[in-house]
Amino acid sequence: MESTLSDLIFVFLFCALSGMGIGGGGLFVVYLSVFRSIPQFLCQGINLAVFIFSSAFSGIVNIKKRHINYPLCLFLSVCGCVGAVIGGGFAGMISDNILRLAFGIFLLTVSIISIYINRK
Repeated sequence: MESTLSDLIFVFLFCALSGMGIGGGGLFVVYLSVFRSIPQFLCQGINLAVFIFSSAFSGIVNIKKRHINYPLCLFLSVCGCVGAVIGGGFAGMISDNILRLAFGIFLLTVSIISIYINRK
């Protein structure tokens, strides 16, 4: 797989959107799976690797601004790690097409909920 300038532009765009809380990570997975024809399981792994760097920079900024609730952060981190291990185990047992469909349904559901909440 050859990296192109358009890939770098899309990665920058999705990281920026993710940093603003718009959900650029989900868009990045769609880009990789649809336009680059990368298997869904690998797309989600790449997205997680990008997320680590984007969240690290966000974390540094919020630590400096003292916006971190450390007990809540610890609780959510532990729950997230347990969920990631369980979800990764299930994802490894599911075919790529079913995983892609489930991810699409998840994105659609989250989008509808976000639109509904923001209309109020």
